[in-house]
Parts: sequence; C-alpha cells; structure tokens
Amino acid sequence: MPQTLTHRAETALIGALLTDRTLLADVGYLSYADLADPDHQQVFKTIADLRISRPDLEGAALARAVAQAAQIPGIDADYLTSVAARCPDAAAVTVYGRMVLEAALRRDLAAHAEALSRQAVPGQSPSAAEHAAMLADSLHAHGHELERLEAHVTPPDHAHDTVAIASAERDILADLLQRPEMLSETTWLGVEVFADDTNRKVYEAIRAVEARGEPIQELTIAWELGRRQALDELAGRSGASPSAATGPDSGYLERLATTPVDAGTAITAGQELLTAHTRGVLADEAARVIAQAINNDAAPARAEPTVRLERSPSHGHLPQVQLLPPLQPVIQDPAPRFVA
Repeated sequence: MPQTLTHRAETALIGALLTDRTLLADVGYLSYADLADPDHQQVFKTIADLRISRPDLEGAALARAVAQAAQIPGIDADYLTSVAARCPDAAAVTVYGRMVLEAALRRDLAAHAEALSRQAVPGQSPSAAEHAAMLADSLHAHGHELERLEAHVTPPDHAHDTVAIASAERDILADLLQRPEMLSETTWLGVEVFADDTNRKVYEAIRAVEARGEPIQELTIAWELGRRQALDELAGRSGASPSAATGPDSGYLERLATTPVDAGTAITAGQELLTAHTRGVLADEAARVIAQAINNDAAPARAEPTVRLERSPSHGHLPQVQLLPPLQPVIQDPAPRFVA
C-alpha cells in the first residue's frame, strides 16, 4: 500500500479505534467516505457497525470480528492487530481524525478546481492546454531554482562552518523530536537561528504543533509540513498537485526521530548556534557600517555656498543700497531719544 501521509494518518486512526472503540465518539464528525483508501473505508465502517451490534468486543477479538465482517483480501486479524500495535498514540485519535478530514477537504477542493479549469476554457485545443502546462512547469522550475540559489548563498568567510552548523541543527531537531519536553526549555531559540531551509521548516512545524497542544510525533510533524506545503501549492508558489499529501522528505524526519542524541543537546547546541548567529549578525552589521563609511569618505566633498554680487544696472558693480533718512531728535521726556 502507498505510504503517503494521508495513508499513514488513516492507519493511525484505525489503529486507535481498534485499540479502544469508545474513541469513535471523539471522531463522530467523520464518515467512512472521508477516508481515501477503499480498504480503510471498509474497515472504518465495520468498526462503527460492530460498535452497535457487538459492543462487547475489544482487543484481538475485535480485530478478528472486523477482519471476518469486512472480507478484504490481504487484511486479516493479524494485520489489524499489528495496525493497532503500531498506532503512535491512541489518545491522539482526534489529531488523526483532523488529519483525515483535512485530506478529504483537500481532495474535494482539488476536484472542484479541476472541474472549474475544464469549464473555464471549453474551446481551448489540447495543444494549447499542453503548451500552457509546459509553460507553467517551466516557470515553476525557474522559480524554484532562483529560490534555491538565494537560500544557499553564503558569505565566503562563513562557508567552512556550514557543515558543522547543519549538523548541530539536526542534533537539536532530533533531541526535540525524541524528547518533546525539551521544547519548554528552549523557548529562547528562534527560528531565524536555523540556517538550513529544511531544518528551519521542521523547527517551525514542531513549534506550530506544540502551540496547538498536539503530541510531538514524527507523523504529526510530517503532516504539519505537508499541510504547509499544500497551502503553498494552493497559493501558487509550487508546481506540485495539491492532492498529493506526501510531505517533504518524510524519510528525513524518520532519521531525526531515530538518530542517537544525548538528552539536553537541544539546549547546549542551541546555545552555540544562537551565539554564532548573534556574532554573525553583529559582524555583518559592522561590515555594513564600515562599507558605508568608506563610501561616504570616497564621495566628492560638498561645495561650500558662495555669494555672488550681481551687476546693478544703475550703480555699476556695487549692490543697490536703500539709504535711510537721518535721525531727528524728539525732545519730550527728560532724556532725549532718537526715532527714525
């Protein structure tokens, strides 16, 4: 079966329901039609039906009853038992349900968008449509290339630190994924500290999931990354299909979740990264100020204003001067005063 994020979310949902059927009440807004996989639809519907007809079933007995009632090739009691065992956290059933509902809405939006695009230009020839698609793909490819170049431009003086910084960032993310309690100890670590674009996106996703009060798991982080990617695609900033909820390199998250890392690495490595980032910002600012000062010194001096006497038509080279009448004494008070 394809292991897309949607498929994994549906598997986690079914695993939680097989673990505890009473959790169906927490996802009562879901219909079996909201699941993408036909086999998952049938299993979900069977679990809901058996909750009414056989409320006494649980555990292995429930898995056997579901397998027998569903009659799906390749899905037997052992498989369903393993699905329940692999569920990351049955208590997070509402999170998995929200993922499934989001995927269903995304598929509906994609279907409506496709139908509207077909109706928008009914007279367009296939060749013109193909040309438009090729043009769009080309524009997206060039846009991605420009973004990649801009994101990876590094000053030569810092090039030798790139590998070490990326390694430290991975260690921080691995510690946070494996020990979510470290998130409360690293609230001072800003997203701008992460130089690598992929690591920065993973850190943003971790903080977003934490802010919603959802469990920090490889699946929930991968889903958040996929959700953000889908929103970018709908906004026209990516060339992939909005319905493909595969997420950006889920294997990378799996490696982070299983990479051996010492407890507290997020704090120690985070402090080092923050220090290096601050020094880099200060160095760049100092370089900018110095460059501006050099440019100012190299600029031509400003000319001092000069006073120029215009030739007066009636007095030759002399400026015209208005003469005042002589002062006349006025004797009214004991002390004379002069007025003009």
